[in-house]
Amino acid sequence: MYTCRSGAPPDVMADNDSLTLISDIISAFSKMMSAHRGEVLCTVTTTQPLDAANLIDLRVALNGFLAKGEMLKLETKSDPSILGGMTVSIRDKYVYMSTETKIQKLTKISRET
Repeated sequence: MYTCRSGAPPDVMADNDSLTLISDIISAFSKMMSAHRGEVLCTVTTTQPLDAANLIDLRVALNGFLAKGEMLKLETKSDPSILGGMTVSIRDKYVYMSTETKIQKLTKISRET
């Protein structure tokens, strides 16, 4: 029978009714390994998919936020509800540069005056 380093058999999670946690464990391990490799996850959401030229420009701009030895891991998404512009999430920073946000701010200002 195969045992892991701790000496416990690999079916310990099944025995402890913890199989539902496997995807969470894999996700957490993936994040730890990504950080260990110096990868910085950045998620960019736009109304429509970016073309190759815009992706190159975006990567260049985002690389300016990285320290030496870090590597950008860019994930792009499309969401028509943001109307235009983009949202950028990198590390603990979240920049919401969408048209929808600008409209909401202008509407709020106009109601206050």
